[in-house]
Amino acid sequence: MTSTGLVLAGGGARGAYEVGVVRGIIDVLGDDARGLFDVFTGTSVGAINASFLAASAHLPNLGIDRLEAIWSELTLLRDVSIDLLGPMRGQALMHGAPLKEIVGDSIPWDQLHRNVDEGLVRAVMVAALRMDTGHTTVFAETAPGQKFVPSRDPRRHGVHTELTAVHVLASAAIPLIFQPRMIDGAPYVDGGLRFNTPLAPALRSDVDRLVVVSVRHEQAHAPVPVYYRNGKPRVPLGFLVGKMIAAIMLDPVEYDMQVLNRINVLLDVIEGTVGPDALATINRAMEEVRGKPYRRVKTLFFRPSRDLGAIAREHMREDGLQLGHGLGARARGRVLRKLIGPGSDLGSFLLFDGPFAKRLIDLGHQDALKKATAIRMFFGRL
Repeated sequence: MTSTGLVLAGGGARGAYEVGVVRGIIDVLGDDARGLFDVFTGTSVGAINASFLAASAHLPNLGIDRLEAIWSELTLLRDVSIDLLGPMRGQALMHGAPLKEIVGDSIPWDQLHRNVDEGLVRAVMVAALRMDTGHTTVFAETAPGQKFVPSRDPRRHGVHTELTAVHVLASAAIPLIFQPRMIDGAPYVDGGLRFNTPLAPALRSDVDRLVVVSVRHEQAHAPVPVYYRNGKPRVPLGFLVGKMIAAIMLDPVEYDMQVLNRINVLLDVIEGTVGPDALATINRAMEEVRGKPYRRVKTLFFRPSRDLGAIAREHMREDGLQLGHGLGARARGRVLRKLIGPGSDLGSFLLFDGPFAKRLIDLGHQDALKKATAIRMFFGRL
């Protein structure tokens, strides 16, 4: 059987785009989606989406209707308490209880374990950053007999375990925004700080095909808003924070895809020019160096056709912030408007609200439909 991996990047509220892409793939293929993917990897919000889809792998449409509804009905901005001074006191900006409820209640964890135990899903892997060591940890739940060979990179570690909501919440704990999560006595934060698009774990699970969804627009940029105080130029704090998070978390996955494609070409050349004995020697050498030989992998890559930061700013202008009513809502509004100012990318990470999520879902769906022919060719459905 052909094994297909799904790799979902991190990026806060930008994760709604991934839901639209998966919806588009299912709509293009137009038949039972069970078995479409058997390896799922994700970081941060990508870990949330990946875990949900793995837990729904037994359903004809991978539960995409339910996942889309969860995102479209989000009210996190109305439900969280916000403390602007929290990061200065060693606490988080946003109280994470509502996100914990979403992850804990919306993902059917028992069904995820059954799907893995029965081999319908070969592996589910989520990445988080261990704060005390600075190492990226890939938490992997694998089917019986399934091998996941962790990277030999000293900066990364693999841990075989039964995944829980805590692992996913640790992967999604954006520093300063949400509190770190404790796993086996160690503090973990968002894996996107070092490993936002986890291709390697899927490749090391021996997939033949790889679907990768990034939430980074190729030419994302915004003019720097400048205001003057006492005759001196100032750049808004929200703009700087948004650019910092984007620079840290939105890794240039395009480079990783180029490397993967170069390896495919290199393997074609090697296999066409050397004999079986020499090829076996090369594979043994690669296995000694990296734990596994290289193998050819077919890829399908998606990224937003529009800058998601620009869509967030557009959403703020047209729809404002859906914060509810009362003194608490007004206080949250003052804090968020101070942070999410003109030109800021921060809104695209923090706007965990249904109307904004729906915009990103629609964009992801449209982007997938534009690649309908490529999708059919990739899955051999022409």
